[in-house]
Amino acid sequence: MCASSFEVVRPAVVVGARMVRFVAARGFETLGAVEDLGSGVQVGGLAGRGVPAWGANDVYLAGTLYAGRAGPTSLAGFQLELEGRRDFDVGGWNGLIASGRMAWYRKHGGGWLLRVGDEFSGGTRTRLPLQLTLGDRQGGLRGHHGSTLAGAWRNVARFEERWVRGTPVRNVALGLAGFGEAGSLWAGSAPYGRSIPFRGSVGASVLAAYPAGSRRLLRLDVAVPSGRDGNRALAVRVSAEQMTGRFWQEPAEVPRARTGPVPSTLFTWRVR
Repeated sequence: MCASSFEVVRPAVVVGARMVRFVAARGFETLGAVEDLGSGVQVGGLAGRGVPAWGANDVYLAGTLYAGRAGPTSLAGFQLELEGRRDFDVGGWNGLIASGRMAWYRKHGGGWLLRVGDEFSGGTRTRLPLQLTLGDRQGGLRGHHGSTLAGAWRNVARFEERWVRGTPVRNVALGLAGFGEAGSLWAGSAPYGRSIPFRGSVGASVLAAYPAGSRRLLRLDVAVPSGRDGNRALAVRVSAEQMTGRFWQEPAEVPRARTGPVPSTLFTWRVR
């Protein structure tokens, strides 16, 4: 059984299939710790039929897909999360929400790592409010934290070239990175939404891990934004994250607008 944010209960069926092996590698989301990279395909789905007597005359559908190819020096992956609701009382679909990420990682000699990726999120005719901004800390652009522009759909492309020092300094792994980001918004059905064709930022980062084999990555980012609005400024950001447990994590605004669980959370397996 699953319950939506409207306290509507739907009998549901959950299905999934996994054809993934995990490849041990180092230095993709960390500075040198061992990571498990998913290589293969895994899919999952959720279908629920609303019961009119319980307040819902609809069909709720959701799905997840991961596909990746991994090796000791490279990873190419794609993950997608979808949901939608067919309302038989008014006809048509609503509550359409999607998010996903595609990325390519390539290690090349001397401690260098290239990371290129694209992340998208959004919804159409959502039953709960959904507004995405370029100022969001998780899904937006560094240097645009003051931006108040919002839309129903957001796409952000990211590029990073990273160098990691081969020998730890007093058991601290160190690295440097240069990055660039570009993002767009589409107004869609978001309240007061606006379409923004392009905003960007470039910057540099100091990376560290303590102890040297830790999976937690410490970052000091300095970003210089581009754009014509008055809410951009030089940004200095300090963060500590462990990203080895997942290939894609939805920005926090997206799960709040969902009326059912993300299918990938209903299974014991996940991409590591």
